Amino acid sequence: MTKRKAASRERIIAVAIELYLNGGLKAITMRRVARELKLTPMALYRHFKNKEELLATVIDEGFRVFGSYQYRALEGKTAAERLLLTGEAFIDFTLQEPQFFKVIFMAPDIVANAQVPEEIASRARATYQFLVDRVSEGMREGFLRATDAEKVAKTIWGLSHGLGSLYLAQMLETDEAGFRLIFMESFQNLGVGIFVDAPG
Repeated sequence: MTKRKAASRERIIAVAIELYLNGGLKAITMRRVARELKLTPMALYRHFKNKEELLATVIDEGFRVFGSYQYRALEGKTAAERLLLTGEAFIDFTLQEPQFFKVIFMAPDIVANAQVPEEIASRARATYQFLVDRVSEGMREGFLRATDAEKVAKTIWGLSHGLGSLYLAQMLETDEAGFRLIFMESFQNLGVGIFVDAPG
């Protein structure tokens, strides 16, 4: 794929996201996207065969970007550090890629209307499995209480997404620094129940 074609696909995805965030799913049509890009509909169809494929690509790109943030956590030298960095990566993704956060975590209608192939669905599941793996290794290293890793991961996942969604919906009434503080304090509170050495 040439750089020009890749850039064109990136711009199509960006326009589709912008249309969705401003007008909902009904605002995304192939003709509307083409008009926003000053393309003919036929030119757009050379990239995507229909709206459903475009939506699937939007989802795929969102999880690909999210995954790139997560993988930064692997630079941590211990399980505890990698779990902490996973939380920080989630904060960074929320603050730096809010459009992608909204379309992959706050837009169930896009997921319902996209024709998501197994390859993309697998990539999305891998972002959750990444957290399960960080929790599992934390239990093996002994700084997390030995219990059901997936249940603990689901609790962390729910808390993370809930806080991110509230912040992006402007319901936390705070700035970026405040969001970081709220996020980390929330996990300290959660830690009382899951960290081995946490005070009771």
